[in-house]
Amino acid sequence: MNPWYASWFDSPFYPMLYRHRDEQEAASFLDRLLEKIKIPRGSRILDLACGRGRHARFLHSRGMNVHGVDLSPSSIVEANLLCVPGLSFELKDMRMPWPKPEFDLALSLFTSFGYFDTDEENRKVLETLRSAIYPSGYVLLDFFNSHKVLNGLLGGEAEQKQIGEFTFCTKKWADEGWVEKEIRVQSSEQEWVFTERVRAYSLPELILLTELEGLEIQKIWGNYELKDFDNAVSDRCILLMNPRQ
Repeated sequence: MNPWYASWFDSPFYPMLYRHRDEQEAASFLDRLLEKIKIPRGSRILDLACGRGRHARFLHSRGMNVHGVDLSPSSIVEANLLCVPGLSFELKDMRMPWPKPEFDLALSLFTSFGYFDTDEENRKVLETLRSAIYPSGYVLLDFFNSHKVLNGLLGGEAEQKQIGEFTFCTKKWADEGWVEKEIRVQSSEQEWVFTERVRAYSLPELILLTELEGLEIQKIWGNYELKDFDNAVSDRCILLMNPRQ
């Protein structure tokens, strides 16, 4: 049986459910990030768990050379339809370390972390990010603020929406340090059931994991406007890091 992330992310329903994601918010966030770290045009960027490449394409439009990797075959097929010089995609497990440093910036965006059952496996993702960048490079890990999310899920969350011929019924809850979601997709003839399961790492836990992988935190932001992190109110926990020298 495939793990949840392989089944769900490679299904045709995943991009349907999340098609509402705010492209302008993502673009503004990435522009702010590039301004903060001031890497020049032509820099090499790794987009880990790139999906269908929407963020990679935006970064490429800003003059960057971007390589995206993802575990989903269908996502990589879709992303490769729009390949141009300086923009490439590859089917790859994000737990596989990079053979040698070749990027100025490595990105893990929009909660592409905490998918695996153990800390050791999740640390392999951090190892990939660190091993991919030059000694002078940056790693950015964009995670949800687990303190706020877990407090908001004490009673569970349920939602239903109609997208074309399909009804999506989702329920989200907290379970002993994990955030879990069940997604039921119904048509007139069939039902499909998928799950999401992400480890709800706290900021101290993230700091420990990143330090164990030789990464040194330079800044912690709390939202896509890059405001300072506040554990009580911030929606995101965005870590900007360098390799420890």
